[in-house]
Amino acid sequence: MIKRILSRLGVLAVVLFGVTLLTFFYTSLSPVDAAQALAVRRYTRPTEEQFTQVRQELGLDQPLIKQYTGWLTKAVKGDFGNSYNTGKPIIEELSASMRPTLKLAAMALLFTALLSIPLGVLSAARKGGFADKSIYLFGIVCMSVPNYWIGFMLMLAFAVNIPLFSIMGAENLIDFVLPALAIAIPTAAANIRVFRSSLLDGYNSDFVMYARARGISERKIAGIVSRYALPPLVTLLGFVPIVICSTMPVGLVQNIKLASRWTIGY
Repeated sequence: MIKRILSRLGVLAVVLFGVTLLTFFYTSLSPVDAAQALAVRRYTRPTEEQFTQVRQELGLDQPLIKQYTGWLTKAVKGDFGNSYNTGKPIIEELSASMRPTLKLAAMALLFTALLSIPLGVLSAARKGGFADKSIYLFGIVCMSVPNYWIGFMLMLAFAVNIPLFSIMGAENLIDFVLPALAIAIPTAAANIRVFRSSLLDGYNSDFVMYARARGISERKIAGIVSRYALPPLVTLLGFVPIVICSTMPVGLVQNIKLASRWTIGY
């Protein structure tokens, strides 16, 4: 077990190294001069000497390999440098945005579970019936539209027409309800189908036929089948990084400063 964990950590380290290497060099291919952009922000109409000074401060006058090795050495120690946009340390910017991001991701995962499990059970129990078909149609529609559109519709319904929630920002925990639902609904729509299929596979398995032949009650059988069907759903619910990434468009809709905004250089 320990060897397995160490091997996975080794693979993770190699992947992270490759990602930083490719990201660093692809960024260097950008036509935008970071030193020039920062100088314009700082001095409005910078001179050539000020351009040179900013470039030296950022270390952009050094060879590309030296820039990367210097950044990597500091990053291993927890120093990711300063933001080109604000000039503040990156670690401070990330720390400030991680708290609302984790709140939103945790609430989205909670809503996803609360929607996936009961609707999956209902769909499996009413296989081929009206409820099953309605839930299937609900899932198809929700998976076909982007989560930011769902966020707009929820805001229109429950923040504009029925002013129960705020439109912009997230000061209190209740302000995360609408964006969390916007993330949870399309995610739950996919999870419902997985949970339904797992439940049906469980009910059609040999151990359920054996349990019924022994006279075990349906309630106990339902508990056994639920335990059988939960692992695939728990695996899907465990994709926390995907949930965090999906918070980005919803965060932009409600103007919440999330960690995922860094993926678009916001």
